[in-house]
Amino acid sequence: MKHFFLKIIVLLSIFSFSSSLSAKVWINELMQSNIDTVKDDLQEFPDSWIELYNDSNLKIDINNWTISLNPNYLNGWKIKRSIVIPPKSYLLIYADKVAQDLHTNFRLDSKSGRSIYLFDNKGRLIDMVNKIPKQPAPNIGYGRISDGNETWAYFVSATPGSKNKGIYSSKLLPNPVFSLPGGIYMDTVYLSLSLPVNVPKEIELSDIHYTLDNSEPSIDSPSYTGEELIISKTTVVRAKLIHPYYLTNRATVHSYIISEKEFSLPVVSISMDESYLWDDEFGIYCEGNGKYGLTKNCTDFPANWNNNWRRPVNFEYFPLDSKTSVLNQLCEVRISGRCSRSNPLKSLIVNAHKRFDAKRFEYDLFSEKPNQEIKSFMLRNSGNDFAQTFFRDAAIQLFMGGKVDIDYQAYQPAIIFLNGNYWGILNLRERTNEDFVLANYAMEDIDVIKNWNEVKAGDYVAMDNLFKELMKPHSDRNYQWIIDQIDINEYINYMILEIFVSNIDFPNNNVVMWRPRQTNGKWRFILKDLDFGLGLDGYGTLTTHNALIFNTETEDYGRKLFNVLLTQESFRKEFYKRFAVYLGDLLHYNSTSEVINNIQKMLEPAMQDHITRWYNERNYPSWHSEVLQMKNWCMGRNVEVYKHLQAFFKLGKVMKFTFDMQNSWFGKPDIFINGVRIRDFGLDGSYFQNEIIDLHYTGYSPYYGWEITKTIDEVTTVETYYKQDLSYQIEDECTSVKIRLVSKATPIIDIDNQEIILSIFDNQLQISNLQLPSEISIYDISGKLVVKRNSTEQSIIIPIRYNGIFIVHIKNVAQTFTQKVII
Repeated sequence: MKHFFLKIIVLLSIFSFSSSLSAKVWINELMQSNIDTVKDDLQEFPDSWIELYNDSNLKIDINNWTISLNPNYLNGWKIKRSIVIPPKSYLLIYADKVAQDLHTNFRLDSKSGRSIYLFDNKGRLIDMVNKIPKQPAPNIGYGRISDGNETWAYFVSATPGSKNKGIYSSKLLPNPVFSLPGGIYMDTVYLSLSLPVNVPKEIELSDIHYTLDNSEPSIDSPSYTGEELIISKTTVVRAKLIHPYYLTNRATVHSYIISEKEFSLPVVSISMDESYLWDDEFGIYCEGNGKYGLTKNCTDFPANWNNNWRRPVNFEYFPLDSKTSVLNQLCEVRISGRCSRSNPLKSLIVNAHKRFDAKRFEYDLFSEKPNQEIKSFMLRNSGNDFAQTFFRDAAIQLFMGGKVDIDYQAYQPAIIFLNGNYWGILNLRERTNEDFVLANYAMEDIDVIKNWNEVKAGDYVAMDNLFKELMKPHSDRNYQWIIDQIDINEYINYMILEIFVSNIDFPNNNVVMWRPRQTNGKWRFILKDLDFGLGLDGYGTLTTHNALIFNTETEDYGRKLFNVLLTQESFRKEFYKRFAVYLGDLLHYNSTSEVINNIQKMLEPAMQDHITRWYNERNYPSWHSEVLQMKNWCMGRNVEVYKHLQAFFKLGKVMKFTFDMQNSWFGKPDIFINGVRIRDFGLDGSYFQNEIIDLHYTGYSPYYGWEITKTIDEVTTVETYYKQDLSYQIEDECTSVKIRLVSKATPIIDIDNQEIILSIFDNQLQISNLQLPSEISIYDISGKLVVKRNSTEQSIIIPIRYNGIFIVHIKNVAQTFTQKVII
């Protein structure tokens, strides 16, 4: 009997143990792409989420448990605090890369083949989901058909945080068909909706649900009855098929912009649920009720717009002179900027995501930078220049951007419609983060640092090593190593522009640097937010402001690199010699005013409506006045900067220095002065007595010479040097130097006053007006003889087998002729 009861106890123990093993925490449901099904504790829509289910009758604490995309739990995300899942209850884990609390350091992939693993605090595998299939569409939940069941399926309606039940399906309904595409129309639009081909037989026209208020259609939205929708004002139409037994796609969205005016700029239509903009608790565009608002960014009260909350949005882009969109895709936006967030018109960051079915914006948004891979961009309200010219930063960056080696943000202004409402002008700009580097350099393995110490991509190791060297005493620094860490050519251009425009919101702010993560990777700097430049109204930066002193007056982090490099004579000379040339070239008033005028002309037709929309105390003439002030500032700046350079670097007296470009030349060479390529209109600047000017021309040598006209004590002399490279010493008391590049061998007119004529067509060179007989020699740019002919005709045609730059030399009894040609 005793043994019998012992057996019973053992059996009961085994039964109890096996019951406890079957009771566990399950990975119960997940969503690979969460657009707006679940909102988390951060008032965000997490990228994806995972639901855990405790099927036991006991509380289970998951402190130190791990969720992973890798079968090795050491590679997963560990929950680092006590979190109790009550019996028969659910817990959501947010897979969004936030990496804090219940937010993992990874997001779920919407593609197929990935797995998820759940480990306890001992590293034991508790549950797993193997080879998750590709998500049919965003906002569709994938889960066990009932809690803890072995079978997985996609639910018609997701059940986050609640019991898995209801209808599941493998069939995704297609999109309804619009009779007219979204576009820009002058008159009323009559729109019909219809069923696509090959829909299930159960689907009827009334299963099309649509909205005209920017909300996502639901089963409660109006059903389409077959009658035309009459659109007489700008409206965003959303439509989708909804049926209780099929998976539902995201709505198809088309904006119908009704306008009697012809638009002078590209048009952007942004559509999103009104609550995502204006809800007191989680609307991103409003001040809100203070519950989740933040007090920062120059506001002394909590405001929703100070959060970086992301919200789903439909984005459409209509290029100039196009009535239909070239982009129409689901993406997400957030508010951007610092103090400018309090402006009534706010800046936005627009992001594409592959979980939204489009990981890039497949269109050249910036014509000046074609074929980019664009993941995100800004719609900018011009920051601190919001109430002035509305394009100050863009103009400043374009003074040098695209013309010299400097990383700058491309610019394209556009007219914005927000939820069908005219929203004025916003400036499409590139981001200053890793997306900029991807778009411009096709690199992803990079470090990106903001304001010297904030890691935006990669890590801080390389920057930390640089600053350790910078902080050493002068005698201990390895200056060559420091110089090798920086793209010096680009950095000099960058600092010249910042100093010329006198940007006082720099160098401890608005600094973004990046480098390839490789042994010889060099730091480059991206121009960002120069709105305080060019004497922004109310900030006291007169043309006389000495930005050289401003950028070197202390040894703080922002000024350390520049100060250290200035201790090196080679850097000092390269900096002021190049700066002096730019002041007579790209930073000359003729050049800067051309940039400003071009943008002004582009904006003028649209600016009056923009001013009426956003400014109470401004008018069109006042905008013109602001633009004129900016141009006048540039006009008075150069003479002051020459003085600053002279005093700071202890240079000789300032003197007149010009270069006269002979535009009549055919196939003229590129000309460089102090390393700066001189453009077609030449150089009109100043230089310093007792300094050296470095001259260089490209191409075949020595067929050109440097003609230098100088004035000393009111005596003018002319010298010519037939050298490709010339370092010319300016003498003391020299008051002006004028340089021209002259041809060593000029055409000689024959006895009949007929000049030799060269014509190029279809890779053939025709030579006319020859005296007889003539010897013709053609050399390539390296000096190699390509063609040699003797001609007994006054005209000859010579085929050239490949394109390039060639030197044509002709000699006869009456003529000697040498000319460069480009074929």
